[in-house]
Amino acid sequence: MLFTQLGEKMKKVLWLVILSLTACATPYVQEGQSPIFTGGMTHQWLAPDILSVEAKGNGFTTKGQVSEMALLWAAERALETNYKYFVYIQSTDLSSSSTTYTPISAQTSTFGRIRSPGYGSTAYGSYSGNTYTTLSGGTPITVLKPGVEMVLKMYKDIPEGYKIGQYNDVEKTIAALGPKYINGAGASDE
Repeated sequence: MLFTQLGEKMKKVLWLVILSLTACATPYVQEGQSPIFTGGMTHQWLAPDILSVEAKGNGFTTKGQVSEMALLWAAERALETNYKYFVYIQSTDLSSSSTTYTPISAQTSTFGRIRSPGYGSTAYGSYSGNTYTTLSGGTPITVLKPGVEMVLKMYKDIPEGYKIGQYNDVEKTIAALGPKYINGAGASDE
């Protein structure tokens, strides 16, 4: 109902905004490097072989995408430092949400009947009718911004005591996730 009350120019602007945001998931970049979107990746070495990676998305990014980007970011940092494998030590959900409300509008309509028999230059009469007010809007819109922190232990050789599937191979992780998130050469450079 609110959309039908907008002028034609506002409808066009609203459609442009909606269309421009339909494919606006957080890009695979270091946090703060995207001039338009929020989110991204950061990392910190807690020890020579312990890496903490944070990945934050925006309202158009899924939790799964954020987790995959964090894994890819960790694998790239591991490769840079000659590690070949890593194991999860800890994972923390850093997701947040915010709620906004659509504007509220009111439309008032009055319906009635006037009876006025006229006598000369003076009119006397009566009015009967009803007034209706319709409120619209005020709809809550909640946006989830997924985020994750992963703490990983790096290994140069296959970790002892772990079976296949309990550790990640750096090169296989990059081969599997790189084509999905890296847009051209240098997209993940710091």
